[in-house]
Amino acid sequence: MDSLKVYKNNKGIALIVALLMSVAIMAMAAGVLYFITQSTTMSGAGKKYATAAGAADGAVEVMKNNIYLIFHDTAAPAVFNDTGTLLAGASYPTAVDCLKAAIKDDVTAGPGRLCQTSINLPGISGSYSAAVTVQKLYTATPPGSSIEFAKRPGGAPSSATFYRITTSVTTADNPPADNAALHRVME
Repeated sequence: MDSLKVYKNNKGIALIVALLMSVAIMAMAAGVLYFITQSTTMSGAGKKYATAAGAADGAVEVMKNNIYLIFHDTAAPAVFNDTGTLLAGASYPTAVDCLKAAIKDDVTAGPGRLCQTSINLPGISGSYSAAVTVQKLYTATPPGSSIEFAKRPGGAPSSATFYRITTSVTTADNPPADNAALHRVME
């Protein structure tokens, strides 16, 4: 009967162990909730950045199309904000005039002037603003006959003109997504 002896001086041990277990379980639950909240926030920020990066890619495509249209003296669509500024200090009444000056710039003495303009890109969760810079870099004669870049059936192009297009897309609550491209137009 000695082995079944009850100790009367250990009162409250079960209560203390139960309270400590409750605190430990609550701490683990709070930690899990914290990590879920943080991962949701990071996932949302990643999706916003991916959307801005996609908008930057789209702004490069818009500029490539407009360079081609302006290069061939075709009317460019009205997708730009009203003004355009060449970094050399000249200001133009419209962005298309600025782009025409930059695209048709003489580059015999070095790279052409930069034209900065912006495009507003509406979105579902807010609008994006794309700051776009275009610069004519140089013109070169393609090697050989370069029939793979013919501008018309049976004819070889006489020159290739290279442009640098840089975009930076921003939103109110996100870091900018930047993109740059080298674009070639065959003449």
